[in-house]
Amino acid sequence: EVKATPDHVRRTLFCANPAVFGLICKMDGQAVGFAVYFFNYSTWQGQHGLYLEDLYITPDARVHGAGKALLQRLAQYFDHLVLDLGADTPLPVMAEVLPQADQIWLVCDQSVASVVWSAELLQQLQAIGIAQERIALIVNRHDSRLELAAAHIAAQLQLPLLAPIPE
Repeated sequence: EVKATPDHVRRTLFCANPAVFGLICKMDGQAVGFAVYFFNYSTWQGQHGLYLEDLYITPDARVHGAGKALLQRLAQYFDHLVLDLGADTPLPVMAEVLPQADQIWLVCDQSVASVVWSAELLQQLQAIGIAQERIALIVNRHDSRLELAAAHIAAQLQLPLLAPIPE
């Protein structure tokens, strides 16, 4: 449920000292997309980063490189951009964004449903031209006591196991 109002967004995003920032993508003078992001800091790596909270491109603009343009603009800030596309990201958005990625990490948990969903996603990615060799697996909320081990999931999905993240 969306709770933010236009006035609230105006006050928090377009204020004197914002904690979050936004980019608007225009084509022919019309807004066709936006990116909302904020800066963060990794204590593990000891470096600053950028977290992309939202990336939206209107369906008509997705085939014209609007998403790519926004990502290229954000990439000017840092060497690495991490996008959490989520399970409900439209395939056309993935088709525009993922070819630009240096690395693609698929995050899956140990549930059978997550493995099945991941296998279906891999088929969709292959259909849009994303080579499976570019994808590595992270098993999230890994519990070594369960029979479905991270190595078994990686073998089932035919992906290299980048890392299991413990529960």
